[in-house]
Amino acid sequence: MELNAEMLVIIIILAVGALLCAEYIWLYIIANRQEETLLRNGEYDGEIHNCFEAILGAPTQLAQSEEIGHLCEYVKNDYEKFDIAACKLLELQNRSADLSEEKRQALLQLAEQLQPVETYQSYFDNGNDYLKGYICRRLADFKSTDSIERLRQCVDSKNKTLQYNGAMALSVLGDEEYMVKYLSMCEDNRKYSYRVIVELLDLYTGDKASLARRVFADCSDYMKATVIKGIAQDGIRELTDVYIEGMRSTNPQIKIACVKALSVIADPSLEHLLIIALNDKNWVVRSSAVRGLQKIKSPAALGAVEHATGDEEWWVRQIAAKALVEMDDSMEHVEAVLQGYDKYAADAVKNTLYKIINMGGEDSK
Repeated sequence: MELNAEMLVIIIILAVGALLCAEYIWLYIIANRQEETLLRNGEYDGEIHNCFEAILGAPTQLAQSEEIGHLCEYVKNDYEKFDIAACKLLELQNRSADLSEEKRQALLQLAEQLQPVETYQSYFDNGNDYLKGYICRRLADFKSTDSIERLRQCVDSKNKTLQYNGAMALSVLGDEEYMVKYLSMCEDNRKYSYRVIVELLDLYTGDKASLARRVFADCSDYMKATVIKGIAQDGIRELTDVYIEGMRSTNPQIKIACVKALSVIADPSLEHLLIIALNDKNWVVRSSAVRGLQKIKSPAALGAVEHATGDEEWWVRQIAAKALVEMDDSMEHVEAVLQGYDKYAADAVKNTLYKIINMGGEDSK
């Protein structure tokens, strides 16, 4: 039994050693392959860069056509080469305003022969899920509206990564129908969905007000609040009525999101509502209301912000103090706080003034 135990230990040690060696060898192989890929792509990138230089610098149209033909032949039937060339073409097209008319025409001719959309579609139809996900983004970059059905298939797939890339591409193309569908799908995974939804709304090129109203009509409070937060900075005035209604919500997240959105819009007609929001029990609502009143900058708004410097929440006091100093050109309200009986309000204003003085001193050095 003693011998068998020793043999067992030796076998276990040898097995673990063999596994570690196998893992090391596999990692070494992967590293070598990655290095080879980087070197190969670097070589391709250099050659394609030279081709673009030759195309844009060609002295005659004939020479230009020959260089375009050379590039198209070089990338033909090679996805890696084609993708590098297509990305360079897209980059140049996006800054075409800085190029001469001759160079813009050269890019148009190159696009006609390279056919980036058609070629990406061909690779998409024959690719795996990873490749399809990447191509989704490229098709959106090229504003390929005739690829919408392909992209919708990605959102309908069971692969989460493919769904994500398909949805982002459709967002760039402004597909409202599938944006609503994808947002509804996101409700099942809240931890995953918040970042994705904000990114999705940031990329969306369609009518955000229309999209938001459809979400508000069909989705949960969580989704409503998330969408409002995602579009709040856009200051969409058409949704003012929705935000006003949301301020009365019993859901704190919806109320916070709506007050933030109204504070971005900062219409003088909203002044009374924002002043009321300063009395809300949620300090985030109160601080958001201060920011909106700071933009309105009316006498009533100034008085309300002065009052907010005495808020029970430290963070609200600091925001209100900063807003007050920036709003109060005459410094009358600032002086009133400094000479008042509320020590905490005065400290908040003093702290803001010290920061301004210190920043001014640093700038002057």
